[in-house]
Amino acid sequence: MQGRTPHAECYAISRQPAPSDIAGLLSLAPGEQVICRENRYYADGEPIQLGHTYIPLKIAKSSALFHKTNLGPGGLFERLEDLGYRVARIREQVTTRFPTRQEALALKTPPYVPVILVLHTATDDNGSPFEVTRFIMRSDLMTVQYEMPLGD
Repeated sequence: MQGRTPHAECYAISRQPAPSDIAGLLSLAPGEQVICRENRYYADGEPIQLGHTYIPLKIAKSSALFHKTNLGPGGLFERLEDLGYRVARIREQVTTRFPTRQEALALKTPPYVPVILVLHTATDDNGSPFEVTRFIMRSDLMTVQYEMPLGD
């Protein structure tokens, strides 16, 4: 919408215990293992958003989700669909707060500029969650916009 050139990069992939809020959203037992993909999003080379994507280990296993920073055409959701996980519904919770020092440094923003947090959960046709991403966005450079069709 701003006419800027977007770019995204995955700079780290790790196996770790799911943070407690993420475990709850993924219907996992506390401490159950997930794959965490850490991403940075840019507009004209300027960092505008961070994202941590969590996928249960039992889903990601030895797939490209765990081993490749570049997921190719279709990205994350195409690779999940390749594994049999098609997004049927998305739930997002939006809040705001001030950034941590580390977030302010990564986003190259003064610490007094708030960030927008979006906690995104994808579920399948059965309502089972299989992916959660925590987005951290610069509030001075981002707009959150939703469009939703209403019933027939």
